[in-house]
Amino acid sequence: MTNDIYGKKIVASVLALSMVFGFAVAPNSEVFEVNNNIVASAEDLVYEDFEYKILDDDTVEITKYIGSDDISVIIPSEIDGKKVTSIGKEAFGYCESLENIKIPDSITFIDKCAFVYCTGLTSIEIPNSVSFIEKWAFVNCQNLTNINIDENNKTYSSKDGVLYNKDKTKLICCPEGKEKVEIPSSVVSIEYYAFCGCENLESVTIPNSVVSIENGAFSGCKNLISIEIPNSVVSIGDDAFYNCTSLKSIEIPDSVVSIGNAAFYYCSSLTSIEIPDSVVSIGDYAFRNCLDLKNIQLPNSLKTIGANAFTDTRWLKNKQRESPFVIVNGILIDGTACESDVVIPDTVVSINKNAFGNCRTITNIKIPSSVTSIGNDAFELCKNLENINVDENNENYSSKDGILYNKENTKLVCCPAGTKLTSIAIPDTVVSIKNNAFSFCENLENVEIPNSVISIADSAFSFCENLQSIQIPDSVTSIK
Repeated sequence: MTNDIYGKKIVASVLALSMVFGFAVAPNSEVFEVNNNIVASAEDLVYEDFEYKILDDDTVEITKYIGSDDISVIIPSEIDGKKVTSIGKEAFGYCESLENIKIPDSITFIDKCAFVYCTGLTSIEIPNSVSFIEKWAFVNCQNLTNINIDENNKTYSSKDGVLYNKDKTKLICCPEGKEKVEIPSSVVSIEYYAFCGCENLESVTIPNSVVSIENGAFSGCKNLISIEIPNSVVSIGDDAFYNCTSLKSIEIPDSVVSIGNAAFYYCSSLTSIEIPDSVVSIGDYAFRNCLDLKNIQLPNSLKTIGANAFTDTRWLKNKQRESPFVIVNGILIDGTACESDVVIPDTVVSINKNAFGNCRTITNIKIPSSVTSIGNDAFELCKNLENINVDENNENYSSKDGILYNKENTKLVCCPAGTKLTSIAIPDTVVSIKNNAFSFCENLENVEIPNSVISIADSAFSFCENLQSIQIPDSVTSIK
């Protein structure tokens, strides 16, 4: 797993997942990169211990604190007759000795990472003038226990040092130094990454008012042993409990409909979980690397199970010992234990994304007439797979020369990576070549694309190392 350094340890891990596995982690969240070498731009001016710049509205943004190891700092409300309204990105970043800061009531905006790695900061007072606090403003302030909002602030509020919107319907940010939190009954949603990186958090009480636990809400809460989700919660977002390595038990109520991507990824102490009948979808990597997870109860209501949802769990390994085909509700979720010539059972309706991913032991595969859908990259990196053959009675898919097409032969879905073919002439019925269609076809030297083709999707010919010639016809309007 990639270990690029980003502003928050847990966000670093989540970003690494997206890089390695190519899925969108926390699609509605904001992820940032922290620059460890903060350099003032040519536009920055200097006033006492501050670098600043003039904004378009003729007010001032503090861009960097340049004082030397000060414990207490007072931000000026005015510089050269211009009002100071903004604390910029990383302005106080890495001021580890900073314990107290006075924010004037001229400030309206606090940017992301404004106080990143202010590890000496235990409490901060936000004046009533502040109308926007970016995500991650207090990231890696590991000893911060209180974010206190002036009671006259019209946008934000606080209770017991936790940051909320004004009417306390959204829990926005719990400071990382907190050990225990009782969420008020007015809260409807726990916002994106609200408790992210709260490694000291041991106990949190969630009221019945909460409907959604958003992306990354509790990611990286490494001391959280158990949590009770109330039966008001409908959705558990992407990465919601990612890397909660001490989490041993969690009860998912029958109000929950969906469990997001990587929701419980790397909850390595989790041993059992029961998914209620209300759940219809489980996202990609949802329980991946839950190394001790051996008991999983899956309901008949499940319609979608994401790629690698249970990879590297004891449950999946036990299932593979029973059969090389791991099938849930007609969904073939894993076939990586298969060998040689594979005939998929006719009980299978859907082949999951990446179901055979990186399986080097299969050479030929037969898809039955029962299959109605095949997920993206179902056969990715199967480098010894020579042929994909589809039952002629299948109403959704077809094959020719071991290559997978849709039924009408208008979409070329997948040429197996281990094909012995060195030259391929695509049929003139084909309109689109799907993403990764020829990926890793290392024997392929020549491809003839007909004038019928309009689009060539992402990475269609990636890693075709011996491909010598390919002519793209004038009909193609889109290459991604």
